[in-house]
Amino acid sequence: MKKTFWIVLFAASLGVPLALYLSVAASGFDGYTLAIIAAITAYILICDQIIVATRPAGLVNAFGAKFVSKLHATLPIAILTFAVLHPILKEANGFSEETAQARIGIASLILLATLMVFTVLFMANTVWMRIKPLARLKKWVTLRLGLTYPVARVVHGLFALIAIAIAIHALLASTSDFSVNPVGAIWLMGMTGLSIVLYIRYRIKRR
Repeated sequence: MKKTFWIVLFAASLGVPLALYLSVAASGFDGYTLAIIAAITAYILICDQIIVATRPAGLVNAFGAKFVSKLHATLPIAILTFAVLHPILKEANGFSEETAQARIGIASLILLATLMVFTVLFMANTVWMRIKPLARLKKWVTLRLGLTYPVARVVHGLFALIAIAIAIHALLASTSDFSVNPVGAIWLMGMTGLSIVLYIRYRIKRR
């Protein structure tokens, strides 16, 4: 029952905003629709990732700490996949990447990818560390820069700031226009606020 609750909650976090945004797109099932799906999925997964990072007691009790850690390590792959697909699909459908809204999105995507690479190399004890050159690089950078784990955690925490930048990008989209899609825009703002508040609360408690 506990697992079912969290699965339904996760499905709703994705399904509701997708339904809200696709309902105002009114373009049929085409490349633009796929771009919207990729964008909303990537952003909601970012919010979910931040929430998972706080290790909610109910989630840990339902699935176990090991599963939650694996989920936290796996979600970035899906996030980056959908985030990269979004601008590719938009540009393929004739949308300019030269607008302020698009530039915020591209800059956020670059920062997001950079942060994920940083996490894999300098924080997570992953299979990549079995590759000797990467292991040596990690050791060299750690010693050279004095990169301690607490410092790495602070850098990793920038993920929440990137999420806010991506939220601005999403809310500047035409499909987030409050006069057109008020419920969808409120949902995105709500998910953003919830994830950031939970993360701040988690960091304060961990001090």
